[in-house]
Amino acid sequence: MLFVKEDKNLYRLKRSCLYIILFFATGLSFFAKGQDSIPFVPGDYSVNNHFLKSNPFPVFWSSIPMTGEYRMCYESRISRHSSFQIGASYLGKAWLVLLMEDSLYSPGEPHLIMKGYRFQFSYRYYFESQSLEGFYGSALFSYSACKFSYRHLYIRDEYIRAVHKNINLLLGYQRLMDDRFGIDVFVGLGVRENIWMERYNQQNTIIDDLDDFYPYEGSLKITLGFNFIYLL
Repeated sequence: MLFVKEDKNLYRLKRSCLYIILFFATGLSFFAKGQDSIPFVPGDYSVNNHFLKSNPFPVFWSSIPMTGEYRMCYESRISRHSSFQIGASYLGKAWLVLLMEDSLYSPGEPHLIMKGYRFQFSYRYYFESQSLEGFYGSALFSYSACKFSYRHLYIRDEYIRAVHKNINLLLGYQRLMDDRFGIDVFVGLGVRENIWMERYNQQNTIIDDLDDFYPYEGSLKITLGFNFIYLL
């Protein structure tokens, strides 16, 4: 098992932020239970019980640098004002990297391969609407992992692996534009832990200097995004 040494003050800050997020997420859950005084029975509503969601733009560049994300999410009502959402993504080579590969590599030079995945889970509470539309608050957990290597090295189990984890509190707005299609927009703050590891000669080494991999540091996670939605 790999451990990352970090400053004690930074560790305390990350731990405090995590506790604050969990506190608000728990409070949101109890608030939702208090508001949902009328029992929910599956099938009570003829519309807006289930959504499929995706966003094609992360295929050009996703949260892990140089990767593209092929995302699919599913949202389902669990009470009159609340829902859960799960998401699964395949991480491959970003389309921007694919478009620039001819200029990035010399003739005959092996190209990088990238293989990974992302999993998301969130709980949502809709403040006014009982139709999974309008403004909502959400607690979100996300886990992403991807391996970077060349084909001849990948066969020998040698690669660089990125793991990005974050937990966020989000505010969002979801609306159907017609009978089936709509949009879900969200923004929020949270804490993250990004770990890059190199595996070479059967040894795992944590990469402490991440400047070559992405242009941001720290534990603060800022989330801003959207998904297109389809009503099932």
